[in-house]
Amino acid sequence: MSNNSESKNIQEWRLSKYLSLFANLSRREAEKEIMSGVVMVNSTLPKNAAIVVTKGDIITYKKRRIMPSRILLDKANEVECYALYKPVGLIVTRKDEENRPIIYSLLPKEMQNFHYIGRLDFNSEGLLLFTNNPKFARDLENPKNKIPRVYYVKAHGLIDEKKLHRMQKGVIIEGESYKSDSITILPRTKEGASNTWLEITLTTGKNREIRKMLQHFNLQVVKLVRFSYGHFTIKDFPKEKLHKLTERDIKKFTNFFK
Repeated sequence: MSNNSESKNIQEWRLSKYLSLFANLSRREAEKEIMSGVVMVNSTLPKNAAIVVTKGDIITYKKRRIMPSRILLDKANEVECYALYKPVGLIVTRKDEENRPIIYSLLPKEMQNFHYIGRLDFNSEGLLLFTNNPKFARDLENPKNKIPRVYYVKAHGLIDEKKLHRMQKGVIIEGESYKSDSITILPRTKEGASNTWLEITLTTGKNREIRKMLQHFNLQVVKLVRFSYGHFTIKDFPKEKLHKLTERDIKKFTNFFK
């Protein structure tokens, strides 16, 4: 069995997806069969349906080895990626325990198993990417690949040059380091206004990172918009529609991967 540290050229899947792809089972049927004890991985009963397997693992279903065909293998390795403008008021998750509205309500039925790339919180909006390929999602989120995400932020409060310099240096909050790759005041900020527009670039995806940084400097986020992810921006697709990225756009993303 493999793990997430495997080399990026190794093909890997969750066990339930492997069975759904190569044993002609639905994902739900695959999960049920795994838990019933009729699926073996390298002669061992798997603990759950979410373990990761590779093409080199020996997977048997009802004592019959499941071997991926070249046609199905090629299909499974195709990378699809879609862009969506996330509005305020949706949780980026497949299921919310508090029964709040979720982002997947905006996706068609055939995309309910797609992976979101880079979560946006309930009150944030802007560019959100989805992919059918979990490894592609992990590579896009990996801080080691240093893929820039640009955010436009409207913050309540004034920022002078001294405070801006301190923000640019980064801060430690509850023992954790927070530092943007760049932070500048946008020209749209009006002189003497009580709100400041900032452009903030990050290559990490820490939880509520921008909000925590600004709160540290007594600034309240009024509006937070993710403008771009890598080379791709919200200007590249209609705001009201789900947009499929081209092979060229996907290839541009892979240029970031280490």
